[in-house]
Amino acid sequence: MRIAESDRLNELEKIIDGDQGTTEAVGLALQEIRDLKLYKRVHAKSFEAYCQAKWGWTRHQTGKLIAGQALDGAGKGKGDGKLTRLKLAMIVLDAGTQIRARLDDDTVEEYAAAMKEGAKFPPAIVFHDGSQYLLADGFHRVAAAVRNGFKDFAFDVRAGSKSETLKYALSANAQHGLKRTNADKRRSVELALAEWPHLADAELARICAVGNKFVGDTRREMEDNLVLNKVEIRVGHDGRKRKLPPVPIQPSSAPQCEQSDVPTAPPVASPAPVPPPPPSQILDGTGWPIPTQLIPLWQRTDEVQEMLTALSRVKGTLRAAQENKDTLFAEVNYSSALSQLDQAWTDIKTGKPFAVCPTCQGQVPDKCTLCRGRGLISEHRWNTCVTREDKAFREKAKAESGKRKL
Repeated sequence: MRIAESDRLNELEKIIDGDQGTTEAVGLALQEIRDLKLYKRVHAKSFEAYCQAKWGWTRHQTGKLIAGQALDGAGKGKGDGKLTRLKLAMIVLDAGTQIRARLDDDTVEEYAAAMKEGAKFPPAIVFHDGSQYLLADGFHRVAAAVRNGFKDFAFDVRAGSKSETLKYALSANAQHGLKRTNADKRRSVELALAEWPHLADAELARICAVGNKFVGDTRREMEDNLVLNKVEIRVGHDGRKRKLPPVPIQPSSAPQCEQSDVPTAPPVASPAPVPPPPPSQILDGTGWPIPTQLIPLWQRTDEVQEMLTALSRVKGTLRAAQENKDTLFAEVNYSSALSQLDQAWTDIKTGKPFAVCPTCQGQVPDKCTLCRGRGLISEHRWNTCVTREDKAFREKAKAESGKRKL
């Protein structure tokens, strides 16, 4: 593509993004991009794909703009909600709607640098449940804004519950943005199963954009670990309820005989318990050795997991009562109760140690603001509060330690 065409595309995008773009001007700019195929400059497969990726507009919305019609409740039509600037402190980031296993530091750093240079980013999407703003899409953009010290950011505000926020987040991250890792896909399925355990594996696979087997395997693992209740009746995409078929009992191929004919075998001694590894071999979630004085605290992780398991059971019981319309719970506000349980689960999970604090290294935690005195930090704090430089330093130190051992 010629340089002139590239420059023209940038000019048209500025008209669409800028405040000077009236509805008519936006429509004409879009029409020129479409007719001259300028969208190919950014390697978009089609004009519709370009508009969806750039501004989040559907084909119908783009058509209305080209026809000179403003979209309802969204200014020049960016998204389906109300565009506004909100203080970043008002946004709930840990409501269980982040489907990424962790934020990508390189992407956050790249976005932060671009923002400082004046680059315009599409608004992040939040859902307002009546009391709080839940972030659904744009975690890397918000993290970049926070890193730059910004006080507010542009948001596309929509009305909806935590469940609706999660469903949107699962769909949005499957369709655009950074390519999902296997860890991202697993987290998506785990979040979906926790929120909608009554849905069929095929329906959850459709929502999360993964395979049916992946959902089934993850469900069985969560059930075996007692973090998910078994649900015998599942709801498919068509809304119909179906009961799971009974597990077939495999007949034994061994011949049957009277008990008296079976020789009594000598008792087999139980294997000796495996001793715990020495302190030098106990590593945190990042592979970093845990200081000896912190090992007793690290070994209390099961206490937090038991609380999380108990909350998961309560949520499962409530969802079953809601599904079966149990009259015992007729006065229960399921939406409120489940939302508060989700928030409690998220809050309590931060008590689960994940890594040795990279600031104090677990040596002087009483003066450390990152770990708040315990020498260990949660996975959420590791993902959101630890700088890329600190993570890189730890990786380098681990690599050098490995070389010395060799």
